[in-house]
Amino acid sequence: MMFQLHFFVVFPQMAGTIDFIDSEFLEDKRKSLGSRIALIATGGDLAAMLPIPGTGLAADVAIIKGETKFYREKLHIDDASMARLSEKYKIPVNELRRDAEVTSAKIMRDPLDYREFLGLSTVRHVLDFVPFLNTISAAITSGDIVSALCKILELCMEEARYMSARICRKISR
Repeated sequence: MMFQLHFFVVFPQMAGTIDFIDSEFLEDKRKSLGSRIALIATGGDLAAMLPIPGTGLAADVAIIKGETKFYREKLHIDDASMARLSEKYKIPVNELRRDAEVTSAKIMRDPLDYREFLGLSTVRHVLDFVPFLNTISAAITSGDIVSALCKILELCMEEARYMSARICRKISR
């Protein structure tokens, strides 16, 4: 009896854990998580428009860290999920992690180090510390956070696919 396992997602909160599901479910997750982006980014833009120096930068960092953590948890690529999967399938955690230069975990730790990768404007963050100019720079660069969150979501999706493929290969041997 042959079958194909596409993508891997674990639901620890469900009584019967579902381990393998199809790509449609993953696409539904992408749509669900992606639908939050505009609303979340608007909150950051509003914070950046406050005439208080530094609020835009603080909001951007908080949004990027918070959303990256949220995406990782929902796609089950966070450290706790990986530890559970590692234990369940007897695969070392470092084998489950994606070997890549830029990963969502690194972005979550220090988003400003990945400003260029995320497409965040340096001008916005420099002008954020100049009273009243921060309002202008926030209006000009309002799409930066939307773009950054889209990139992070796509990166998390890639990591979920990678982890799924690793587990499928390992257990099909």
